Amino acid sequence: MQLMAHPLELSLYHPSHKIQVFLFCHYLQPIVAFVNAVQFLYSLAILLSTPLQLFPAIRILENAVGLALRSGKQNLYIKWKKNVFRSIFVIVTAGISAAGANSLERFVSLTGSLTW
Repeated sequence: MQLMAHPLELSLYHPSHKIQVFLFCHYLQPIVAFVNAVQFLYSLAILLSTPLQLFPAIRILENAVGLALRSGKQNLYIKWKKNVFRSIFVIVTAGISAAGANSLERFVSLTGSLTW
């Protein structure tokens, strides 16, 4: 079948035929800009939802350390102690993810070994 189609293909591109190239690049520019904007907003939403993802783990660790027993509404020292603890937790989590980014399979196996 390939041998039969080959002469037909060659006859379609005869030098007497005028072939014009039509590029769609200028039509795709607004679509590409929209796709880039959506990707940026999605990554921003993921970045801003990180505190919500870490909230249960932070609450468990605050209970273990004893910070959840006291309220920081009236005591400014307790409030800042909780804020520093939460900030350190986020920085440590970001550091672990940055260190594990080069070898994802090792990071996944480490995470799996630490879960019950």
